[in-house]
Amino acid sequence: MEKESLKTIHETELENYLRKLNVLDAVQNGLAKCKFCNDVIKLDNLHAIFPESEQVKFVCDKPACIKELNNYLRKKKYDE
Repeated sequence: MEKESLKTIHETELENYLRKLNVLDAVQNGLAKCKFCNDVIKLDNLHAIFPESEQVKFVCDKPACIKELNNYLRKKKYDE
């Protein structure tokens, strides 16, 4: 069985992490969008961040989007 790693960030470090990724301004200015529903990402509705094609992608905390993320990552894993 293959091991996967998941990185987590405590909310007290979230802004620093987003700044490190050079996306904090986009989140604070309403320019970051959920990959699946296109809603504006804010600090209080951000569920996940992941890389895709050398870009940072965001997922909001809607249950449907979280489910889409799980399906997307599962499919991506099997496509590799």
